[in-house]
Amino acid sequence: MVQPGRKRNEYAAFCEMVDLGGKSAPPTIYFADMGYASYNNFAHVIENGQSFLIRCNDKRLEGILGKPVENLREMDCRVDRILTRTQSKKKRTRPGLSDRYRHICQAVPMDYLNEKRNEYDITLRIVRFEISPGCFENIITNLPELEFDFGDFKELYHLRWTEENSFRDLKYPLCLKAFHSKKYEYIVQEIWARAILYNFSSAIISGVDIGKRNTKLEYQVNFAEAFKICRDFLRIHDGRAKMEVESLIAQNIESIRPGRTFARQHRFKLPFSFCYRN
Repeated sequence: MVQPGRKRNEYAAFCEMVDLGGKSAPPTIYFADMGYASYNNFAHVIENGQSFLIRCNDKRLEGILGKPVENLREMDCRVDRILTRTQSKKKRTRPGLSDRYRHICQAVPMDYLNEKRNEYDITLRIVRFEISPGCFENIITNLPELEFDFGDFKELYHLRWTEENSFRDLKYPLCLKAFHSKKYEYIVQEIWARAILYNFSSAIISGVDIGKRNTKLEYQVNFAEAFKICRDFLRIHDGRAKMEVESLIAQNIESIRPGRTFARQHRFKLPFSFCYRN
């Protein structure tokens, strides 16, 4: 989903993407970061008959559970919630289930609450586990316990990391951090061009054999340099010039260092554009 800058809304883009897949799509699990943890996003996935696995911070999780979670080290439970726009207890149809009600204010999108439907029932599975000493991860999902037990969620959520690496490669080695135009149509064209270049380069990189070395560390292709080589090949390729793409890629390798962690840099980055003045 490519949205204009003044109308960007990640929640709406997620819901639109889920609705485009619809119920006819093959079984899908939507992975998302904690910024997408909202009742509206959960409901869109559930109504389309699909599954989701979304991170959640402690504050939002406490709102769903109705109790603090800082002392909880592990948790795997299902909660039933009734969503409504009204705070009046007299207008609630099930007063005996007052602990399940959650108020959704008018400013928060909830597409399944309207004049004809005052309440919406939703069932969520909440998983909390420790990923490192003193550091906990909260997962909200609707995956069934019979197919996915508590021990599966660390590995499941780690699958999302490959998508993060793909966006990093698109932004930096493939230069999608800045656009060369201000018109929406040209920006969409540039995004698709970079995506095609990414797929083209990935197909070549995946077939490069760097061999095994008798060293302590294992090695892999340096993707940043490999993308540059593939891009240069397309620029100079005229049917006559020869360029040993695979051999050049195999010469640029880097060691694999698993388990590395870095503190997240919380800083706001302003967008910038190219200057066309002489």
